[in-house]
Amino acid sequence: MSRAFSKKPTSKRANADGSDDEEAIVITAQQVWNKALSLQGRREHSRAELIQKLTQFGASQEQIDEVLKRLIEYSLQSDDRFAESLVRTQLLRGRGQRSIKQALQQRGLDAEHPALVEQASDIDWNARALSLLQRRFGAELSREAKDKARYIRFLQYRGFSMGQAMAAMQAGLRQNQGVDAADRDIDPY
Repeated sequence: MSRAFSKKPTSKRANADGSDDEEAIVITAQQVWNKALSLQGRREHSRAELIQKLTQFGASQEQIDEVLKRLIEYSLQSDDRFAESLVRTQLLRGRGQRSIKQALQQRGLDAEHPALVEQASDIDWNARALSLLQRRFGAELSREAKDKARYIRFLQYRGFSMGQAMAAMQAGLRQNQGVDAADRDIDPY
């Protein structure tokens, strides 16, 4: 593994007297560029993530600014493209709006990013929560208080609001009630 991809760009050398001195390894602009390309080649990163990772790598702020400028110039880094990808991934994983906003903020982007607004504008969050609830717990939901609390906790953990979780649970219970009533009305013989 070359030094350009090591995580710790400083090394310790023992002096003749046995004391340890840290000697900084000089990171070249080419090494910073290679590291940034390596990071972007694995997956899309936000600007804030790249700054954090390149700083940990040992690059100076001037080197980081130059590399980010080049990445943007060559269209290799785009916060908008990253946000669209992140929102799409979170939606496919069954995450709610709060969870997606939190994921955007953790990566240094605005919680109300246009990618979220654009992709989530026509989503019925209550229906998504109900679908997720039925996929996880089955079509027939229990009416016991302990199970109802479990359903709500599950949906809130996935990023749905309390109102959305309650609406989904109640819709699921109403569907069960409709199925139960239909079963009673049909004579199997």
